[in-house]
Amino acid sequence: MITLDLALPAYAKDMIWLKPGDGPAIQIQAQARVEIPAATALTLHWTHPDGSPLHRWTSVMDNSRLTWDGIVRLGGFVDRSHILEFHGLALMLVELMGSIYLPADYPSLPTLADLQAGPYKREDARYPAPEHWYSLLIDLDSPFADFLHHALVNGNAIDCTASLGGDEGGWHELVGLPLLVESLTLLAPGM
Repeated sequence: MITLDLALPAYAKDMIWLKPGDGPAIQIQAQARVEIPAATALTLHWTHPDGSPLHRWTSVMDNSRLTWDGIVRLGGFVDRSHILEFHGLALMLVELMGSIYLPADYPSLPTLADLQAGPYKREDARYPAPEHWYSLLIDLDSPFADFLHHALVNGNAIDCTASLGGDEGGWHELVGLPLLVESLTLLAPGM
């Protein structure tokens, strides 16, 4: 038996599917007990059993309590961008083709301990083929907007973290997967 503890806004109540690596998907509630075999990779999907993945656990044991902090860690390419006004706010909405290939503990910057351990070299994995659609919401005045514009124009890949927009913002009324950008890394061409 596995217990899930997910940080989800109310509009996401029936939007999450849990899919074992080798079995059928199960639609779940924000907090649920589900029966899934141990040592199976599990992936959270948005709105459909094969929808955009939000998080992945690679190994699950019996009696595990799985948590998710609501942060989506993405890598991919900007497919298109939109400038619009919503509730009096000037926004950029970016459509990203990508995946959640970044692990939750992926270091965006080296720590002092990393540098003390020896010469630092980033071991970036090459991007897998972009598999899924994601939407990123950014205030038009944010520096993120400029970075995302450059990523689109120059074909650069990005890494980013984002979270589901809260109920109070009404972001889910604008787009079906409202991810608010929290951090962004623009990668060199060819990554």
